[in-house]
Amino acid sequence: MFTSEDPETLAADLSRMTVEPVSVERAEQLLSENMAWLPQGEPLQCIAEDRTTQFRQPGGIHSLHRRTIVFRREGNRLQIMVEAALLGPDGIERERRRFDESSDEAARYIEEVQARFSGS
Repeated sequence: MFTSEDPETLAADLSRMTVEPVSVERAEQLLSENMAWLPQGEPLQCIAEDRTTQFRQPGGIHSLHRRTIVFRREGNRLQIMVEAALLGPDGIERERRRFDESSDEAARYIEEVQARFSGS
């Protein structure tokens, strides 16, 4: 999802992509502290929300890591993406998915992973 640098718009768009609502103050903080554009620099990114859920399985504890990331793209545009990564008990990533349309897609994926683990 592409968004605006206007703090109110960014907060509303982030709230559609995160588990918890994002305040305008938090959006302002992300913009001022993490997304300042450096003309000679690489495109920037920051983590707006970071959550980990653990699943106990025979053989160890698996983790599902969910991050909401804000990227600065070409043309000085901001993009919001949710990334979900499944890690095995050894800490090795088993699978990773990215979602850029809505938090509903990410939530459905997370529910599928939870169902797989509770069903085995």
